[in-house]
Amino acid sequence: MGSHNILAIHGVAAMLATLALGSVLPFHLKAGYKSRRQWISGFGQLGFVLILLTSGALLYYGPEGIREGVIDVHWIAGLVFFAIFLWHSIFNIRIKISLDK
Repeated sequence: MGSHNILAIHGVAAMLATLALGSVLPFHLKAGYKSRRQWISGFGQLGFVLILLTSGALLYYGPEGIREGVIDVHWIAGLVFFAIFLWHSIFNIRIKISLDK
């Protein structure tokens, strides 16, 4: 899975990302909800972030017996989140470009 240093850097980056998400989320979510655009990808990302936060906490604090399964869930959720994040971002850029024309 990786050395201790890589996992520690990943954990610190996740904590910083959670802080950034918490500071941006109320405004971004409210604006996105009112605009009625990209609800599926936006709420999909939110759902996968919740899965990542929960599985990350279980990896750190959870019982040893479920660790292997949680590792798989965390990896899959992370990859799917990244794909949805890219789709959400690229689709938004395409909409802005088409509106500018």
